[in-house]
Amino acid sequence: MLTPCHRCLLPFVSSSEHPHVSLRIAKELLDEILKDWAVEAVDTLSGVRIDQLVDSELEDRFVRTLITWGRRDEEDGSASAKAGQGGVEHELRFTRGDAATRWRMRDHVRMNTSVPSEPDFLLERTDGPAERVAVFLDGFAFHASEKVNRLADDASKRAALRADGVLVWQLTWDDVMTWAAGVSSAAEGQQVRAHARPLHTDTALQLARQIHQSLVGQARPDDTLDPVLRNPVETLLEFLADPDRAKWARRAAGLLGGFGAAARPQLVDREEAGRLLPDVLRGANLPASASANEAVAFDARTTGQTRIIGLLDRRPEPRSKQPDMRAWSALAVLDDRAEAITGDGHKDRWTDWLRWSNLLQFLQPAAGDELPRSFHQVAVSTSDQVDPHTVALLTSALPTEAGAPQPLPQAWTEAIEWASSQVEDVLLALVKEARSGRIDVPEVGFEYGDQAIQAELAWPDKKVAVFIDLDERRDALFARDGWYVAQAGAVNVTELIKKLEGN
Repeated sequence: MLTPCHRCLLPFVSSSEHPHVSLRIAKELLDEILKDWAVEAVDTLSGVRIDQLVDSELEDRFVRTLITWGRRDEEDGSASAKAGQGGVEHELRFTRGDAATRWRMRDHVRMNTSVPSEPDFLLERTDGPAERVAVFLDGFAFHASEKVNRLADDASKRAALRADGVLVWQLTWDDVMTWAAGVSSAAEGQQVRAHARPLHTDTALQLARQIHQSLVGQARPDDTLDPVLRNPVETLLEFLADPDRAKWARRAAGLLGGFGAAARPQLVDREEAGRLLPDVLRGANLPASASANEAVAFDARTTGQTRIIGLLDRRPEPRSKQPDMRAWSALAVLDDRAEAITGDGHKDRWTDWLRWSNLLQFLQPAAGDELPRSFHQVAVSTSDQVDPHTVALLTSALPTEAGAPQPLPQAWTEAIEWASSQVEDVLLALVKEARSGRIDVPEVGFEYGDQAIQAELAWPDKKVAVFIDLDERRDALFARDGWYVAQAGAVNVTELIKKLEGN
């Protein structure tokens, strides 16, 4: 009797029906369906899309290894196949102590973002806050080689996904195969630890660890830099097990700061940096400015010689009154022009471009985190499409287009940058009065009383506060003390302006 397995029939039925599945009957049905098909001999396979075959082989190796990894008692995750509406799906479960996460993995889901794409796999969290991860398995020959150069297209599609809130994880053939080898050779009683190329030199890594620890504060075994230093597949699994974006943003900031060990940061003028950004992305030097004091920047190279540009906002963060080492604007830049991809070292640069982009993307603001920071994965051939206004550090420093209203006073632009996105509409509605000087800039993150009750926006001298959540006891306390209280989602702007003008 022919026995069905998880690579053919079993994923399409529930586990309770497995005893009734017959590979013999399935084969007979297929033979019956195909008996009248017309076939013809071919002399060569040159017309066959080999890239599709390679992609499917890489996808198959990734899934099979993932299932094997999940069956090991030493690991804290599992992967199982099941039937979904569109075919085979996989459920991934992770357990660490009392914490657990669960994800659904589907292949080739069409993503209708501003630049549509179809990642090899889409992971969606099913047991907690909404989170999506698009996984791309990239073979060098069919993405970054002299014959097939899709780097600019890859960068454009993946930028559109990130703009839509989707995390992008890019894995190479070597990443998957090295991880698969690590899974197959792992010793009993030990977790898989596949080989990984160094992200940093020893000196840079030491500085990165120091910066990361300063952001963490008190030492925490669950918040170290180690997960980002591992094989990119293992780093992805680490994120799925612990998808705390704030934690991963600290790791990204630490890694980026590590470049300061070799690439000395220099003071830059934000407006000039924005004006010259297209030239900088094509290879020009960052414009140094001895008189500037709001930002520092560096132009560094990874161990694989990929170009990383980092710009750090040194303006005091409104709540802490201190600069924040997480307020980075980062760009990972790869030269994809013909003369660059034929030269030595291009494959190493491409590999690091993917890996570093996986990690630095956590510098993008997440929900509830309004630090002025951003990330761009850039291909030089289309670098002129990068709008400097989308680089967080440069946004408020750049002049508006001709005919547009005059720029806001600096204090107002900073308030808009630092405040929660939930009050952005309120602030923008006050722009006209702000330009005329009729109302003062609000205090972002105002803390009131001995209990330090926090309002997202407040004008203390006018006793006006705007909150982003509902709390009747808190609102009653403010009202008792003579405050006018408004909720971000239900602000009467006209009435708010009257209160701010003292009417």
